[in-house]
Amino acid sequence: MSDIYDALARGFRYPGRPDEYDERDDLYDDDYYTQVPRVPLPLEPVQTASMIRAIDAGLGERGCDNTLRAAQAWARREKVRWSWLRNELEDRGGFCDCEVLLNVVERPD
Repeated sequence: MSDIYDALARGFRYPGRPDEYDERDDLYDDDYYTQVPRVPLPLEPVQTASMIRAIDAGLGERGCDNTLRAAQAWARREKVRWSWLRNELEDRGGFCDCEVLLNVVERPD
């Protein structure tokens, strides 16, 4: 049983395994798995830009309250069906207003 604990202490390095670089190590690079390309929202570019401005203004006034309040207010004003937009945002990682700006849309610099 002590062999298992020894392996844990060595970090699962088995005897005979070189500690030098192996090209297969790139397969386990954390950045490889976290860099998922953004899928654009199925909105017109003008609508997307308008939504970004509205969310940015809402966050500037009240900050993030962990809801999609500013996005919902924009959808109401622009007559975009909220249940559809909410699903589209959440499918892309936008569960609150600040996450929409961070995860969903590409903000123009």
